[in-house]
Amino acid sequence: DSEAFGFTTCKLCTNGTALCTSLLHGGSSNLIASHIHLAEGPDADGSRGEGPPVINFCGSNKMGLILDGADYAAPCVQWTDGAAHNKDMAGVLVPNFNRGLTTARRVEDIVK
Repeated sequence: DSEAFGFTTCKLCTNGTALCTSLLHGGSSNLIASHIHLAEGPDADGSRGEGPPVINFCGSNKMGLILDGADYAAPCVQWTDGAAHNKDMAGVLVPNFNRGLTTARRVEDIVK
């Protein structure tokens, strides 16, 4: 869905609580996963860059999709009348990409 757009707001706490709400518009294909990714590389500044998922939110645990070693807490809400609203998605730290980091340290890294 190259024409889809939207925004996400998150509440990330060093005690391990991670909740996000997203509102997307203009898409039609199945939403299979929502993550926070670690932006890597020389041009990574928190708004640009690519990298592995470090916190999972909603998604599908079906084989053949995005399986990063941590189950998704719930499936993503799909499109209704041109919008997809995923409210209060619980975040799960992805162990494979957070080796040696606690939830508190990952949250501190995200907010700096």
